[in-house]
Order: sequence, then C-alpha cells, then structure tokens
Amino acid sequence: MTKEKEIRYLYQRKPISAQMVSQFEIFNTLTSAVFGTWIYAYFRDKLPH
Repeated sequence: MTKEKEIRYLYQRKPISAQMVSQFEIFNTLTSAVFGTWIYAYFRDKLPH
C-alpha cells in the first residue's frame, strides 16, 4: 500500500471511529452522572455537612 492510499484509507475510516469514541464518551459521562447522584443520595446522611 502506497503512502497516499494509506492516508486516504485512514482518513476515510477516521470519522467512523471518531463517532464511536464520541458516542462512548457521551454514554460514559451520562452514566457516571447518574451513578454519582445515586451514590451521593445513598451516603448523604453519613457525610459531614
């Protein structure tokens, strides 16, 4: 595979992988926020305020 073909191949594949990473980051952020809220609600009475 020549360098030019390799660059074209990687450029064509990058948007798909970037979308997958982006979707995983969004899912991970939302899941962490929900679980963090539940954990805080569980330990709220035991925390010093």
